[in-house]
Parts: sequence; C-alpha cells; structure tokens
Amino acid sequence: MELSYGCDWGGVAMGGSIDMLDAYLKWYRDVRIKGDLDYRSPTQYRRDLGLAA
Repeated sequence: MELSYGCDWGGVAMGGSIDMLDAYLKWYRDVRIKGDLDYRSPTQYRRDLGLAA
C-alpha cells in the first residue's frame, strides 16, 4: 500500500498509525482522482450522477 512505502514506523504509536491509516483510507475513498471516472474523484463522480448530496 502506498501509505507504507519508504516509511520508518519505529517510534510511531499504535494510535498514530491507526490515525494515519484512517486518513489514507478516507483520501483513497473520497478524494483521489481516477481515470476510469473521467479524472474525477469518486465523490465528485457520484455527485455528478446525482447519487450523492
């Protein structure tokens, strides 16, 4: 997973790593741009289709 590439996890507490993973998953789900969706984020794609508010 891109989140862990080149990271030194020494000294990162369990809570810190969970927070980082949570932020990454929210970005991946809502913000990242996808070519399959006409270079829009999944959230923007759903909004454009009228499936999300």
